Order: sequence, then C-alpha cells, then structure tokens
Amino acid sequence: MLVRWAFYTIGIPNLISFVFATGLGVLLSGFMPSSWRGILLAVVDFASGLASVFAGVFLARLLGFEPSILLPMISGLWLAIHFSPKNKMSEFYLATLGVGVGWWLYIWFVLPNGS
Repeated sequence: MLVRWAFYTIGIPNLISFVFATGLGVLLSGFMPSSWRGILLAVVDFASGLASVFAGVFLARLLGFEPSILLPMISGLWLAIHFSPKNKMSEFYLATLGVGVGWWLYIWFVLPNGS
C-alpha cells in the first residue's frame, strides 16, 4: 500500500507523459506549418494528459498493483500544480481532458479485455 501512495504522490506518470508530449511536439513541429502552432500546442497538452494515464497504468502494473481511480485524480492534481501558478488554464483544461479521455479509454477498452 505504501508503494502505491508513493507512486501516486511522486507524480512519475506525469513526468513520463511530459517527456512523451515534448517529443511528440518536436516531431510534429517538423511537419506542421508554423501558422498551426496553436493547434500543435493544444494537441501536445491533450497528449500529455492522455499519456499520463497510460504511463501510470503501465508503471502500476509493473510494480505489481492494479491502478485505481486515484491515478487520474492525482494526475489532474499534478497538472493543476504545474499550470496554475503560470496562469495557463486553457492548457490545464486540455491536459485534464486528456486525462479523462485516457481513463475512459482504459476502463472501457483495456479492463474488459482482462489485460
């Protein structure tokens, strides 16, 4: 139980999702015109939230426990801590939407298949 709380508290899934989203942004910036920069940043914010859920699920199962509803809640809290001091609420909303969509995909498509 202590490992689970430490895992959620440290925010490792959010750090991994940040690396993933940054890489995605760099990759897509080579293909998208500079006039679409706003769309690119929105996609990266959404992908960051989505990736945090799947990174969390993967790491939780790697550590030997099944993720609970605390995973997206803590991810959302970490996003709030990250974006609020910078007053970037639209980025927070997009990333939180990504977390919600990621958790929905997990509970509807991954859990019923008994992965």
